Amino acid sequence: HVFDLVALDDLAEDIRQHGQLYPIWTFEGMILDGRNRYTACVNAMVEPRFEEYQGNNPLRFVISKNLSRRHMDASQRAMVAGRLANMKHGGDRKSDQAANLPVDLVSQPEAAEELNVSERSVRSARQVIDDGVPELAEAVDNGELPVSVAAVIATLPKETQKQSIASDDRKTAAKQHLTERKKTQKPADPAERQLKALHKAWDAADSDARARFLENIGVTSFVGIEL
Repeated sequence: HVFDLVALDDLAEDIRQHGQLYPIWTFEGMILDGRNRYTACVNAMVEPRFEEYQGNNPLRFVISKNLSRRHMDASQRAMVAGRLANMKHGGDRKSDQAANLPVDLVSQPEAAEELNVSERSVRSARQVIDDGVPELAEAVDNGELPVSVAAVIATLPKETQKQSIASDDRKTAAKQHLTERKKTQKPADPAERQLKALHKAWDAADSDARARFLENIGVTSFVGIEL
């Protein structure tokens, strides 16, 4: 996540006094690693020092840099993977750790493998990133909250999420809010549950299993059906 203003000011002051100790890594004119250093150099009115990455795997290079900079638990690594997953050319502009990555497309399984986390934890991270309030992602990034709990909180309304995060016992607060919400929801229709289960099974099946299923129910044309 992006440095807070105090940390950025401290970094700028350190660079002003001691110079830029570590280079800003670039690749094809884009910053791979060191966006905070670049901003701090600008704020300190110090000429930034750049170094061009010469390898062929910029994604792994950036991950290695982030992991070596600080010890990250599984939830923090999942958040990095979540930000990397499904990024296209130029990266996710909202993410500092993943900004400006010259990659075509990173799948969730690939991101999970690179960060040594489960695909499930990457999906949880994506839910936190996509549906959570900023404070929720920050709590996971700072190692204050497991990504699995944060993903549950992310399913709640925004204001309720903030209340859960502010609670001393976030996990219990999240469970209480979920219980209250379930009480107000109508029971799921059995047919709807079956349809959701069918969709889940279809998504989990490989192309051969899908083809066999369609043949068994007498569907011979697969036009418009993604196998």
